[in-house]
Amino acid sequence: MFESSCEPEVDFRTRNRLKLVLFFFLFLFLAIFARLFYIQILNSSKYRKLAEVQHLKKVESKAKRGNIFDRNGNLLASTITARSFAIDPFIVSKDSNATKEFFAFGKLLGFTENKLLQILNSEKRFVWIKRNLIEYSPTLDTFDFPGLIKLTEPKRIYLYGAATLHLLGLVNLDNKGIGGLELSFDSILSGKDGYVYFLKDARGRLLPSLELPSKPAVDGLDLKLTIDIDFQNIASYFLEQGINETKAKGGCVVAMNPKNGEILAFVSYPNFDPNQNTQLDNDRLFSYPVNFGFEPGSTIKPFIAAIALSRKLINEHTLFNGYNGKFSYGDVLITDEHPFSTVNLRDALVYSSNIAFAQIASLIPNELLENDLKNFGFGQKTGIPIPGELKGYVKRTDSLTLTQQMFLGFGYGILTTPIQLLVAYTSIANNGIIVKPKLLANDTTGDTKNEILDKEVVQILNKYLVGVVNEGTAISTKLEGFEIAGKTGTSQKYQQGAYSKSSYVNTFVGFFPADNPKVIMLVLLDEPQTSIYAGSTVVPIFRKIVLALLNSKLTKYIYD
Repeated sequence: MFESSCEPEVDFRTRNRLKLVLFFFLFLFLAIFARLFYIQILNSSKYRKLAEVQHLKKVESKAKRGNIFDRNGNLLASTITARSFAIDPFIVSKDSNATKEFFAFGKLLGFTENKLLQILNSEKRFVWIKRNLIEYSPTLDTFDFPGLIKLTEPKRIYLYGAATLHLLGLVNLDNKGIGGLELSFDSILSGKDGYVYFLKDARGRLLPSLELPSKPAVDGLDLKLTIDIDFQNIASYFLEQGINETKAKGGCVVAMNPKNGEILAFVSYPNFDPNQNTQLDNDRLFSYPVNFGFEPGSTIKPFIAAIALSRKLINEHTLFNGYNGKFSYGDVLITDEHPFSTVNLRDALVYSSNIAFAQIASLIPNELLENDLKNFGFGQKTGIPIPGELKGYVKRTDSLTLTQQMFLGFGYGILTTPIQLLVAYTSIANNGIIVKPKLLANDTTGDTKNEILDKEVVQILNKYLVGVVNEGTAISTKLEGFEIAGKTGTSQKYQQGAYSKSSYVNTFVGFFPADNPKVIMLVLLDEPQTSIYAGSTVVPIFRKIVLALLNSKLTKYIYD
């Protein structure tokens, strides 16, 4: 009785369980079917792309940055392969052995424990440790802990270091130009990166495929400059020596061919070795030839004389009252280092008479003075392809007082740059024709003819500028048997609303040989401490550079 009464109850429970199982499998089947319908029909394109991404790998191919050469084919800047290291802090921190190895690795690179902890605690999944290493301990390559990323990257090298810094500039860690020609011609030098697609197999290995798209990298173009690296090195050496001797704040040397505008040397100081510096130093990236604005002082006098001679306002025989070296106008006192009772134009230029040139400037009608100074390029960029060139300015002469006009006669009230002043002097060194500066060997812009002075005026000025060197303010430049023409300049710096009595700029612009100039060169010192006179500071630097040229193979730039 007992057995027969239990059988229906057991059968009922069994049937219920079977129904539940069947219902579960039916639900599972419907869910899978719905998911497949969603993936394959409703959202097929999305998942097809995802599958492709999981089986394809796009690999960038980096373009090689172009080289930079001097005029003779000497390599100035190139790119090599360097080692870089990074980590994934998330992976490293999850593995105690990896963390231990990371600290050993970091200490080999000179990191402190605190710095390594800071890196390890970063929330980023990719953190650079060191980049662009050329020389490093081989032990670093033996590390292979989880989360360590080893890379090879392009590294820019500068074969002449600091000597070419302000000319070439440099690149950042991503190989992009951040100064000098590297910045100006970045698009030409950098080229175009390419890419290649690879198939990934089940193990993640990359397999090439001819059917997949690719784009080859286009390497950057090379630059060939007008610079002569031997000339550049000589100028750099003597400039740095002169700055150290005079305790100057900074300075520059720029040399060019006055016939065609080719820059032969372009040096600025302070500098640094771009191969060693990892921190960008804006102060030492300051390029005096193009970034430094100053009042030219007495180096303006040949142009004031040229304007007055060209306008027939004076001639070689005109005499000026020298006032025995002291001239008062209102509450203004103008003085001369070499006093005269009367002085002619030659001696006024040779001995740099402020009093005479104040009178000459006052003879020139205002509108002509401004216009003619601009014809020499003052107040305008030269167009040299170095970033940050200042324009300078020439004061509007229609609003000048007589005192301001007189001061303009000896270089105050006009702002110029070293490269602008040098270019202006090409009009005197090149038979009245001013030329544009050029740094690229295939550039023809400097060949443009722009005659702004009559040859008769040029001959007079050349003769007087030879006198400046042979017996005047630049006599310490004089070399027996080799004539140089040039002009010194000393100007007070305008600081805090007044002209300083202790801060000066010294300049010398000269060209040689004087009878057929092949090289024109400017030397400038900012705030020399040993003397306020250009004849004692910049002129000796100029002379040393010329002597070095004459005693080297670089005489090819001086003699035919």
